[in-house]
Amino acid sequence: MNEAEYHTFYKNEESFWWFTGMRCILFSILEKYLKSPGRRLKYLDMGCGTGGRLQYLNRRMQNGGNSVATFGFDLHPLAVHYCKLRRLDRIVRASAERIPFKDGQFDVVGCFDVLQNIRDDMSAVREIHRVCRRGGKVLFNEVAFMFLLDENSVAAGVVRRYTRDELVGKLEEAGFRILRATYANSILFLPITVVRLFTKRLHRVKDMSRAVGSVRPYPRILNSLLHNLLVLEKNALRCVNFPFGVSVIVLAEKKS
Repeated sequence: MNEAEYHTFYKNEESFWWFTGMRCILFSILEKYLKSPGRRLKYLDMGCGTGGRLQYLNRRMQNGGNSVATFGFDLHPLAVHYCKLRRLDRIVRASAERIPFKDGQFDVVGCFDVLQNIRDDMSAVREIHRVCRRGGKVLFNEVAFMFLLDENSVAAGVVRRYTRDELVGKLEEAGFRILRATYANSILFLPITVVRLFTKRLHRVKDMSRAVGSVRPYPRILNSLLHNLLVLEKNALRCVNFPFGVSVIVLAEKKS
């Protein structure tokens, strides 16, 4: 990922609509798997970035009276640095292709916007399978549809975007059982598609170091509106799976 993006993410991760809304969606799916009376579960955040997700999870679990031991890793030293600033203490610098934890160590793993940045994504999927305990759950969230690859994707280090069937196929190949597969950020799919296809025709970026991402402060009313649209999706996803969207989400289980 473009180094400047880490600074931007750290400054905006607690307020920018995409981060706040997707956190609501993802942890509403994961929440029931993070509760185990009488036993402290272990959770791993792969490619934890600047630590906003882990900080959010810690607060959410504390407020709910649940105890979860959270761990994270990221390849970039800036990401680890910002995690330390958030006082997250179980963070290491590592690659998703060589996860520095024991076999079967984690009850739940979150892999959010990570595989899309790795050329040999299957090596990372196999590593996730290795560190997850039998019967453990893994939630994957990746960007969807290659035709949406644009400057924002390049700035974030994205090398591929997935279809739902493509991601499901890779996880099944690694030995996971699929519990659920859906697209997300579907309400905004059409306007985002139109904007990205239009801007791609006007501005092509091949040098990642010069690419500019889309994370920046929005007017408060607009930011709140976009966040609330994702919260609306969170509620809808309790009942249905979406057939298209900007992101693809798969909940998987390591076979017992």
